[in-house]
Amino acid sequence: MQHEADAIQHSPAWIYQTTLVPAIFAKWASVVADAAGIKSGQHVLDVACGTGVLAGEALQRVGSLGSVTGLDLNPDMLAVASSLAADIHWQNGNSENLPFPDGVFDAVVSQFGLMFFGDKVKAISEILRTVKPDGKIAVAVHGLLNDIPVYRSLAQIFKTYIGENAAELMNEPFCLGDPDQLRDIFVDAGANNLNILKTTVLARFPDLDTLIDAELKGWMPIYNIMVSTSQDEQIREAAQEALHHFIDDNGAVVFEIPALIATNHQ
Repeated sequence: MQHEADAIQHSPAWIYQTTLVPAIFAKWASVVADAAGIKSGQHVLDVACGTGVLAGEALQRVGSLGSVTGLDLNPDMLAVASSLAADIHWQNGNSENLPFPDGVFDAVVSQFGLMFFGDKVKAISEILRTVKPDGKIAVAVHGLLNDIPVYRSLAQIFKTYIGENAAELMNEPFCLGDPDQLRDIFVDAGANNLNILKTTVLARFPDLDTLIDAELKGWMPIYNIMVSTSQDEQIREAAQEALHHFIDDNGAVVFEIPALIATNHQ
């Protein structure tokens, strides 16, 4: 058991949990849960749950009379999630082929996962299939990279010091920031009562090193992109120069993160 715990706390998924989640994703959990109207006694599914921050928010809202299931394709993410919340049913599975019957959940949510699905229309159709006839879905995706100067600068820095593959990986989370493109996916999937809201939260990393660690140690290793010590040093030096306008008097890196939240009443 101790060996498993040590392995979890040295995994990219754990670094993701300790860097990106408090700085960004925890701030969105209540926003997405509000959009889905999650309340006491409901049965909720979180698709592409990652380390479980949105599922945890949902559990607080449904209480003892409800239930929450978190599904993700990445077993390392689920290992971290299950180590943090034992009262949630964690399940390994594919978002494009959800292993649940039709119409069993009061709410189905997904926070910043749709961008990475191979067949996005199929994934949304599966979400629509598993929600109850009177249920609600809420799916959040990041805004456009051009609207987030911090990550736009990092993408260029990674391209310079790591290569084109790293820059492309930085672009991927922001590939659905166009509302019309997102709407087309939902309409093609069968959504007929769709609303898309653009909103923003304030990301806050405690320092620049944490922001860089989130990418180089928590995000890119998931996709088998590793950097050398010299690359790491060059990236941090370049980031210090490029991002100094976003560093406050306490050394924290603070910037706005826009997102689109698509909701649909069945």
